[in-house]
Amino acid sequence: MRKQLIKDLQNKYVFFDFDGTLCELRYNNLAYPIDHNWLKSMLFDSEVYKNARPLKTMQDVVSKLNPDNVFVLGAITTNKEIEQKYAWLQKHFPQIKKENIYFINKMKNKVEMLKVFAEYKNIEFKNIVMVDDTHLVLQEAEQEGFIVYHPSSFVD
Repeated sequence: MRKQLIKDLQNKYVFFDFDGTLCELRYNNLAYPIDHNWLKSMLFDSEVYKNARPLKTMQDVVSKLNPDNVFVLGAITTNKEIEQKYAWLQKHFPQIKKENIYFINKMKNKVEMLKVFAEYKNIEFKNIVMVDDTHLVLQEAEQEGFIVYHPSSFVD
């Protein structure tokens, strides 16, 4: 199924979430709890993503797609997080162009970003794919007419 799925994505604009989709969702052996210690680390520690593992299946998927049509659409909590995520992406997903990386401050704005992108590029929603690990984001995007996948869809 995965080979056919990747083939189906070849001519689409594919937006990947960051945490939990491209990057493991763990910090200090916890599932990235947004608490006082996590926020303190994000503000003052430039190493939060240093040891975060890339999801190998997603590296494989991204490597098989046209780099011009691969995007990152992730949520951030702090400005420091942007720097760390750019560095992490450059190391683990160097084929993703910096100009194709978008960070927003609220997950609920992801579908709005997809709509704006579609309008700006004059692309039908059915030609845009969102890969995200958050079911609410996927449900909202699908209701609007975008194609959606959870990362588990790509695992053999």
